[in-house]
Amino acid sequence: MPTNSKLRTVLVGAGKIGAGYADDTVMARHFRFASHAQVLSCHPEFSWEAMVEPIDTVRATVQQRWKVPLAVRSLEELRGTECYDVAVLATPPKGRADVLNRLPSVRAVLVEKPLGISSEDVQKLYRVCKERNIIAQVNFTRRSDEVFRNWARGDLSKLIGTVQNAVIHYGNGLQNNGTHMLDLVRMLVGEVAAVRALGESARPLTASIPGDVDVPFALRLDCDITVVGLPLEFRHYRENGLELWGERGRVSILQEGLGLYFYPRSPNRAMQGEGEIASDEPQPIGATLGRALYHMYTNIAANLRGEEPLCSPIESALKCEEIVDCILQSSHTNGSLVRVSQQCKVMTS
Repeated sequence: MPTNSKLRTVLVGAGKIGAGYADDTVMARHFRFASHAQVLSCHPEFSWEAMVEPIDTVRATVQQRWKVPLAVRSLEELRGTECYDVAVLATPPKGRADVLNRLPSVRAVLVEKPLGISSEDVQKLYRVCKERNIIAQVNFTRRSDEVFRNWARGDLSKLIGTVQNAVIHYGNGLQNNGTHMLDLVRMLVGEVAAVRALGESARPLTASIPGDVDVPFALRLDCDITVVGLPLEFRHYRENGLELWGERGRVSILQEGLGLYFYPRSPNRAMQGEGEIASDEPQPIGATLGRALYHMYTNIAANLRGEEPLCSPIESALKCEEIVDCILQSSHTNGSLVRVSQQCKVMTS
């Protein structure tokens, strides 16, 4: 990619993550970039050329607000399909491979999770990307966050020592919010070796993905750490959180990743010669998640230039999808232990 050229980009889907979150005044306090539209409207390495959105009112509003040159109802109406370098797929998960098949010149795709509605759908998307040599980035935004990337590089162990165990809280579906926490565990602590459902699945009242369920579960990591995942019903309140208990302290990742707190080890207040985690003395850590989506785009451009690897490649996301499948399999077999394959089944099919 020439250094002086912009990547011609088409956004497919202008719903909440596509553009709608830009109008959330509460999110705006913390997220400079909450939607793809906000990034595409100002990122110097991307040229937002077109948008596909079936809802007329949404399409008209987004086009006018962001000055998108071309806005159409469907891919069949999209002109110049051979001209786009990047596709952003902010659509429901069904049929994403078919979208790419209508965009023959695309060299990179940024796609929302889950990748498909079935294993066949996911396999089709993966194969299209591999056969056409399309680099595929999946929007697990925490993987492009500055703090979490530094933690994954070693800063977390410097802060709390070796992780002893972890607890996930999530809601609104295992495929939806649960996968973000599964992926964050993989990023910060280690890969998942086996899973066990700890109870029956339940359909959340606020599910965003049709058929998605909440399941309590336990993960056994390759490093012999146990992680417990517990669902919450989001109609009461939201929490997508992860607590990591280390040898020298505890880290809490709360409020969608905006609340980061370190609790140090200190002398025990009840027993002589013992230690404790000072849970009433949190030390806030400055969150940087509000710009992570922007950095994900920057990473795509750098990868196309051959300068750095993708921070959230499709191969990693496929592993998350397999872990979800294993948890569901365990929940359907009375909580049996299900081992996660060393290489994702989708990649070897």
